[in-house]
Amino acid sequence: MQRTETLTASDMIFLIPIYLGTEKQVYSVEEVCEILSKPSPVPIYSAWQFMLGHGIVGGKLHSGQEEGALAAKMALQVMAGETPAQIPVVNKFNDPYLFDYPVLKRFKIPENKLPLGSTLINEPLSFYTINKQIVWISLSGFFLLVFVLVLLATSIVQKRSVEMQIKNQLSFLRILMDTIPLPLSYKGVDGRYLGCNLAFEQWFGVARHDLLENPDHPLARRFDSAERHLLAKPGILSFETDMLDALDNTHGVIVSKATYKDAKGEVAGVVEAIQDITLRREAERALRRSEAMLQLVLNNIPQLVYWKDKNLNYLGVNRSFLDFFGLERPEQIVGQRVSAILPPDAVASAEEVNRRVLTSGHSVHRREWSLAFPGRPRVSLEMTIVPLHDEAGEVVGVLGTAEDVTAKISLERQLLQSQKMEAIGALAGGIAHDFNNILTSIINSTELALMDIPEGSDTALDLERTLKAARRGAQLVQQILTFSRPSQEGFSPTDMAEVAQDALAIFAATLPRNITLSRRIEVHPAIAFANPTQIHQIVMNLCANAFQAMRATGGHMAIQLSKVDLDDLQAEMLNIAPGRYLRLSVTDSGPGIPPEIMDRIFDPFFTTKAKGEGTGLGLAVVHGIVTSHHGGLRVASQPGQGASFEIYLPKHDDFDPTTPAALPEGPVRKGCEHVLFVEDDEDQLRVIPRVLELMGYRVTAKGSAAQALEYLKMAPGEVEIVVTDFDMPGMSGVELAERMHVAAPDIPVILVSGRRSSLTEAERAGNIRTVLLKPYNGEDLARAIGQVLETGPASCPQSS
Repeated sequence: MQRTETLTASDMIFLIPIYLGTEKQVYSVEEVCEILSKPSPVPIYSAWQFMLGHGIVGGKLHSGQEEGALAAKMALQVMAGETPAQIPVVNKFNDPYLFDYPVLKRFKIPENKLPLGSTLINEPLSFYTINKQIVWISLSGFFLLVFVLVLLATSIVQKRSVEMQIKNQLSFLRILMDTIPLPLSYKGVDGRYLGCNLAFEQWFGVARHDLLENPDHPLARRFDSAERHLLAKPGILSFETDMLDALDNTHGVIVSKATYKDAKGEVAGVVEAIQDITLRREAERALRRSEAMLQLVLNNIPQLVYWKDKNLNYLGVNRSFLDFFGLERPEQIVGQRVSAILPPDAVASAEEVNRRVLTSGHSVHRREWSLAFPGRPRVSLEMTIVPLHDEAGEVVGVLGTAEDVTAKISLERQLLQSQKMEAIGALAGGIAHDFNNILTSIINSTELALMDIPEGSDTALDLERTLKAARRGAQLVQQILTFSRPSQEGFSPTDMAEVAQDALAIFAATLPRNITLSRRIEVHPAIAFANPTQIHQIVMNLCANAFQAMRATGGHMAIQLSKVDLDDLQAEMLNIAPGRYLRLSVTDSGPGIPPEIMDRIFDPFFTTKAKGEGTGLGLAVVHGIVTSHHGGLRVASQPGQGASFEIYLPKHDDFDPTTPAALPEGPVRKGCEHVLFVEDDEDQLRVIPRVLELMGYRVTAKGSAAQALEYLKMAPGEVEIVVTDFDMPGMSGVELAERMHVAAPDIPVILVSGRRSSLTEAERAGNIRTVLLKPYNGEDLARAIGQVLETGPASCPQSS
């Protein structure tokens, strides 16, 4: 108990019954559970059904009975001669989900969070159950009254039957008449009023006692020829006429008059009923408007709506339902079963869930259901099915709604994929940046070592192989950077049709005879603001992916380039802006993509090829390039039916072509200028100054931006150019350039970085003349220094 008082909202209690033999008085497990549960601030759980109702919440509970029965059965098998090895091991029991209603309410656990099919104990009885006889008596009286009102209001024939049945029941008539909204009255044979109802008083603006007690009342002398005819010849008369109400408003009415007889069978007077046709007609018009509005609302609901009878035959559907199943009119489905519109493999499950709601009377909410129609992509529906009750509360049918959540699920998957790719991209970009630093040191150190040993020696050959491998590594890093941080460097108005044709001309020559290739270029020229090299890379990677899928079995590959206009919904599913796009599709007839790996095909280094046959970067690079082009990518595949990759790139008119311009390459320049080299990597801090010194430059190396600023302050006018790394602790290269722009605005800066994002960051500082991407060698750095220094006054003659 003391330990229970210290528990917090993040704790729980799991009670395990343990039985120990003792001669003393002890508490039972149920008593312990009840004692603990009353002051406990946290829920108590257990695994046994006998503890439910004594303070535990509940859950999937064991009764022990099923285990005992199985143990007894196994014992009988052993006694019958079976060996234990012949008896199968039972490790799963169909324990029910049971919960205690008061405990759920105490800890505010909502019922909709419970597993489907859970059973509640101690649930309070509803009002209907407690007062069943009262409810039935009330409902019976109410429906009797409604039935009488409908009879009198809607049918003259029904009113005649009612009027004939209520003769000689004046005591009942007085009560009933006041509840009827129609003006009713009855007269004696002398024409005097014997009674009327409240509606009659309100219609004519008279008080009942004045009318009945005053034979000289103007209305009391109202005795027309129809009444005289009925008194002379008993019967019923009904006619239409105009009548003024108490406010002198004219109404078109139907007046119904009939003679009534006393118990002796003699004529006792005339009964009159006035029915306002105007109100009825207005009600009919309102009803028609209401029905039209209801149908309009149903037909404009985007969800599929249907309702069925007890035999699960369709009674009605809305317009979305008809459109989804390709029907023209509701009559095409009304009276039929679901087998008339669903594929055979989906009929059983659809019938089962509707039948379950019909028999249990419990609703099914937000159940996801997947359907595949011939010639159509698979769709996902979110179903809600509720029972329909009649006046007696009996289930007489079901009402179902279904929402097409295919796009929603696609967007959710797209969001997860985007988040995953963003996280992987950030990781890959960081790793690539570190590799760039390592490769820069390897490349430059190897080039320096090659200068110190005889050309053609074994050591030189080893170093050349090292340099070649490092450059291959640099190319791999560039692929990773293309995926993780694709830039818009080199973008220009590009004819995708021409690039695709050039790529296919190269690729077609490598195809084996068992694979055929067809192309369909529907738009030419197809101008997009893009990097031609990257577009060429997309085509080659997708074609290579299709070739790999069909390499063993052969097949057909189709490439199509077309122009499409994407609306808001289509663009949203691709996570791009609506507008006009160029669509490049590559389709193969291979085995298709298994559903279990569909979400991983764009992950870097994921591949289904054998070891050594691929890096797993092809599709990842395609994804990165498409993203950098503000485009979209869609994959469609069914097992055994091939795969199709669709690339959507904005047309040139719909794209903002603002991108940083790349500096043209120039010759390698040797010089004697004073270069301040700033780099936090110790290897590069030792290697790069040696490379520059071999080219004639005077170099001062500093390991941080703060040291570089201090040196510039102590030696003003000596430094002619600054080469600084972008990523440095404390102060980045861009921040260093911004500080220099204030203290020494005439000194140009070259920013060195392994991240393409630095191209955008460099625009913040006006004195950064160019960005040199890692990995680089001495010639790349010397060329960049030459380009920058040649744009301004040279401080010394250039060396040849």
